[in-house]
Amino acid sequence: MWVCSVRSDSRHPDLTDSQWAEVARRVVAATGIAPDGDPDACRWIAVRNQARLVHVVATLAREDGGVHHTYRDAFHVQTECHRIATELGHLPPAPRPTPRAQETHVPAPYITITAEPSGSVSAKGASDDLSAALLKHAGFQ
Repeated sequence: MWVCSVRSDSRHPDLTDSQWAEVARRVVAATGIAPDGDPDACRWIAVRNQARLVHVVATLAREDGGVHHTYRDAFHVQTECHRIATELGHLPPAPRPTPRAQETHVPAPYITITAEPSGSVSAKGASDDLSAALLKHAGFQ
């Protein structure tokens, strides 16, 4: 079973039943538990037994016999909830990145690390201070 509780911000008006239904649908779609249009997705329900709160409960077994893996579900739910809160006006929109001055790209010097026939490992290439410090830290002379 998979359970997720979503709460609304008390500084804003509570969501309507249809808005909570949309929140629940978007949460299960964002995690991959029940993507839009997938007839074989996991089965789920949303329970709203308190103001400002909905519980989403889902099976992890898909209708096609597969299993939903919950890896990174929390990250996906957090991202989707942030997106929903922004759309509802509960959060300010993310600031747009400001253009930075043109950066000059300096190619990094190459370092070649090889295994010698004797079993030792050698590193050859870049001679700048940073590369030397990194190689020394890695155990090279």
